[in-house]
Amino acid sequence: MPEKTKAALFISVIILLIFYFYKNRQEENDQLDKNGIITVGKVSRIEKKPKSNKKTIYYKYYHKGNWIKDSGPSESSMGNSEVRNGKPIIGAYYAVKYDPNDLTLSKIFITGRPITRDVAFKSYTKMFGEIESINPTYPNYIRIHAKYTFKGENYNVETILHKDSLPCGTLEECKESKRIKLFVSDNFPYFTDLFYKSSNRQYLR
Repeated sequence: MPEKTKAALFISVIILLIFYFYKNRQEENDQLDKNGIITVGKVSRIEKKPKSNKKTIYYKYYHKGNWIKDSGPSESSMGNSEVRNGKPIIGAYYAVKYDPNDLTLSKIFITGRPITRDVAFKSYTKMFGEIESINPTYPNYIRIHAKYTFKGENYNVETILHKDSLPCGTLEECKESKRIKLFVSDNFPYFTDLFYKSSNRQYLR
C-alpha cells in the first residue's frame, strides 16, 4: 500500500474516532437534558493524569439512600459541556445532574462556591422526621439517627446535638415521641437543619 494511501487511511480513522467521540458526548448530553434530575454530590478526590496536566474530579452523588461514585474532567472543554466556574474543593458539596435510568450518566456542577447552608436553605419545608435511634455519645451530646420522606423519596440524617438543644425536648421526651422537627431544603432535600447543626459539621456553615 502506497505511503500516501496509508497516511490518508490513518487520518480518516482519526477523524472517524473524533466524530464518534463527540457524537457519543452529544448523545449523553441530550439524554441528561431529557431525563436528568438534580441531587447533591460530594467531591471525594482530585487526581492528575499521568504524563498530563489534566486532572480528574472523583465525586459521589446521592440517589435513593445510596451514594453513587462517578468522575469527570476538572476543566470544561468543547464537547464536554461541564460547568467549571470555580476551583473544586475536596469534601465540599455541589449540585449534580444525573439520569435515574442510567446511573453511569452524571455531571457535577463546580460553581464559584459549593453548596453552603445559605444556598441550600433559600427555600425549605418544615416537617417531622421519625427517630430511628437516639443515644448519648460524648459528654453532654446526643447522637440521633432519623428518617424522613420528601416528595416521595426517603432520606436519612445523622446529627450530634448538645443535650440542651434537642428540637424534640429532653432525651427521654425524644425517645417517647419518636418524632423530630426538621427543616428540609426544597432544592437539595438531602440537607436538613439537623445536618448543619450537627457538632461534627460546623465547618460546613
